[in-house]
Amino acid sequence: MPSTEGKTQHSRFNQWHSNGQREGSRINSIYFRGMKTHMSTLTQYGLMAEQHWREHRPRMVAEMERTGTLQQMLLEAETQTKDEMDTIRRHLIQQGLTPQQAHDRAWEMVREKYILLPMESD
Repeated sequence: MPSTEGKTQHSRFNQWHSNGQREGSRINSIYFRGMKTHMSTLTQYGLMAEQHWREHRPRMVAEMERTGTLQQMLLEAETQTKDEMDTIRRHLIQQGLTPQQAHDRAWEMVREKYILLPMESD
């Protein structure tokens, strides 16, 4: 039976992505318990997202920092990117692409969904 966890994370992430603000005020209490130390270290996708978001989505980042959710959202963006890229990459390899071609195509398909978000409107 497929898990709904990824859909929940994707939905929560899209709340930020769609309007630059988190809908509702529910904050993940698990994240706050782990604030003393980072729960996980960001890898290339999370670091890329943070750099891009700070440059192109400063109001969104400021709000996430204010609510203490930036690290969690970066981790979710990273996880969703990796998971979707892996699924797409596997499918493309089955269709005959080389692993490098499949990786490059998957990155093109996923990068603007979670990492390279569009600029905030004024």
